[in-house]
Amino acid sequence: MTSGNKPLPFTVTVTRTIDYGGSFLLGVITDNPGKIRLQIFADGKEVKKEEPSNSSGIVQGSIVHSFQ
Repeated sequence: MTSGNKPLPFTVTVTRTIDYGGSFLLGVITDNPGKIRLQIFADGKEVKKEEPSNSSGIVQGSIVHSFQ
């Protein structure tokens, strides 16, 4: 999935059903300096959060959560 050329800031929401024992991985890369907030929610509650940043170039990060 790509976000296209959306003005910053923006939010992308992904909804998935994951079985017990499964996992979800979210990765992002941008050539705009700054900070990215990655969050994974389960049943409406935040279970994982990462905020990769870079003030001078490419920002990249990933987040994974195992549902057990």
